[in-house]
Amino acid sequence: MEKILSFFISLIFTLTFLPQAFAGCDLEMVRHWVVPVNYMLVNTNSVLIQRLGHSSFLITSPEGTTVLTDPFLPYIPDTPPDIVTVSNLHHAHDNTKAVKGNPIQLLGVNPRGEWNKIDEKIKDIRIFNVYTRTGGGLGVNSIFVFEVGELCIAHLGNLGHPLSEEQIKTLGKVDIVLISVDGSWTMSHRDVLTVIEQLKPRVVIPMQYDFKGMIDNFLSFVGDKYPVRKVESSTLEVRKATLPASTEILVLGYPSY
Repeated sequence: MEKILSFFISLIFTLTFLPQAFAGCDLEMVRHWVVPVNYMLVNTNSVLIQRLGHSSFLITSPEGTTVLTDPFLPYIPDTPPDIVTVSNLHHAHDNTKAVKGNPIQLLGVNPRGEWNKIDEKIKDIRIFNVYTRTGGGLGVNSIFVFEVGELCIAHLGNLGHPLSEEQIKTLGKVDIVLISVDGSWTMSHRDVLTVIEQLKPRVVIPMQYDFKGMIDNFLSFVGDKYPVRKVESSTLEVRKATLPASTEILVLGYPSY
C-alpha cells in the first residue's frame, strides 16, 4: 500500500509541475543542461564523486580516469569521460549517444534486454557488475561496482528489490552506495533502508530524485535512523581514511529552492 501511494504521489507531482518546469520553473533536471566538471584532485588517493542529476554521476580516480554513470541528456558533462556505464535500458539511464567524445561503453544490459556480465580493469579502476531486477521486476538491472582509490563504490542503478545473500556476497564490502530514493519507480523507502542495512556502507548518496520534495520525503522517512548531512556542493572529494565510522547519508548538491 505504501509503495502504491508513493507512486501516485510522485506521478501527480510530476504531471503537475513538469509542464511548468519546461516553461522555466525550478525543476532541477531542466536547469542543469550542461554540467561543468572539476577534475583537480587535492590528495593522491582522493576520488571525486560528482552528482550530475537523476542517476548520473561522474567518478574521477586518483589518476584522473573518469566514469560517467547512467547518462541522461539533461546532465551530460561538458568534458568527455573515459568510460560510460549503463545500468538499465531506460531513456533516463542509457543515453550514450548524447555523451561527448568516444568513451569506453560498459553496458550492463544488452540491446535485447539481457544481462551483460562485465569485469574489467581500465587504467586505475576495476569495474564489475551484479545482476538484479528493476522496480516491479519488470526489467534487468545491473549494479555497477567501482574499485578505485582504495574505495569500493556501488551504483545500484534502478534496483527494485532487497538483495539476495548471493548478490550481497558478490558485491563484497561496499564503502559508498549510490541508491535510488524516488520511493515509487524503483523501491519503496522501506526497501531502500533494507538495502542500506544489508550493505552497511559508510556513506549513502541518494539519487534518482528531481525535486526537492522527493529527497525531503525520503529524509523524513529516514528520521533519526541514520545521521544525515546535506551539502550544497555537488562534488565530494573522498578517501578511505576520511569515511565516517558508521553509515551516514550524504545528500550532494542539496537544492536550496
